[in-house]
Amino acid sequence: MSDNENKTPEAAPAQKTDWKAIIGDMLILIACTGAIGGLCNLAMMPFETVNPTDSLISLVRKGGNTEKDWTAFHKELREGTESASTQDKLFINIPDQTGRTVLMWAAYANFNAPNKALKKDLLERIPYVEELLKVPGIDLHAVDKDGFTALHWAAWSGMPATAYALVKAGLDVNQAESNGYTPLMLAARRGNAEVTRMLLQMGADPNLANKDGKTALQLAQEEEYAYKQRDNWKYTLIFSEAREDFYKQTVAALTHPAAAGDPGRAALHERALKSMKSLLLLDLRKDMAKLVAAAKKAGALDELVKVAHEMAARTGEETEPVQASDAMKDLLEPLTEMMDAVRVEGAADAVADTIEEMATLAKDVK
Repeated sequence: MSDNENKTPEAAPAQKTDWKAIIGDMLILIACTGAIGGLCNLAMMPFETVNPTDSLISLVRKGGNTEKDWTAFHKELREGTESASTQDKLFINIPDQTGRTVLMWAAYANFNAPNKALKKDLLERIPYVEELLKVPGIDLHAVDKDGFTALHWAAWSGMPATAYALVKAGLDVNQAESNGYTPLMLAARRGNAEVTRMLLQMGADPNLANKDGKTALQLAQEEEYAYKQRDNWKYTLIFSEAREDFYKQTVAALTHPAAAGDPGRAALHERALKSMKSLLLLDLRKDMAKLVAAAKKAGALDELVKVAHEMAARTGEETEPVQASDAMKDLLEPLTEMMDAVRVEGAADAVADTIEEMATLAKDVK
């Protein structure tokens, strides 16, 4: 065998990765994609519809509570009313492409966890609903493409304070949408227990049936069963575990509707709605929510409400300290500071009422 036959063939030299070329190709691809996207947007511009109320709807859905947020809201409302109103329809009543008005969007939220809807209702949306209801000429009874009023959306969304305000303003608590669903049926189907109780208190008829012949109780029972099937893949993405107790409460309220109509709940909402008209309280509401959350964690919700009312009843001259349990001690200082800050404005009672309202809602949030 020759020497050449015995030689082991040499390995081919390793080629270096040309990163510059790869990065260059990537940049070219990104640039081309962006250019194509831009051309598509330009091509679609003639077909896009800009609704006059879009900006106001965005501000309402954001639900900001700062003075800057309210300034922007009133500016948009004023300018829109001056420029976009027509002989046929006021600016505030112009629907968007879905057929929803600003008031409907104010009553809408979509959260899988019901406690988030309750929080958004009390902290962010009800002040805007109250402001919108004061706008001259607002069409309270407007319906969207599905026949939903703002009350239907508040019930579907799980916002009891908003639902209460809309009923008080004059919306029919038993009005049915295009498929025969009343606000009570929508609240029941979604497992919105607090709204269910509120609507029953305000005169909702639990015996009405939709076009399929189903009552609010039957709808709640069906959805409660569906929740129990959550291990089945088709339900996994639809239901939140937070709804289990809410469905139980909803079914219980509709099984015994007379017992569900607690007059105290309506009174609390009434006082809370009055207290929310102050910009001072709007700024403090997040601090109040933190106090309620801390009290709930410490098991001291009832005591927080009691102490808040005791502080509100004081003239500010008392030197004797407020008596509180160990669970409340960490909450006394921030509560005292808050009460002292609002006492000069005569808003101490309103703060105590709002804390009581928040605590009442918090008890239903597991």
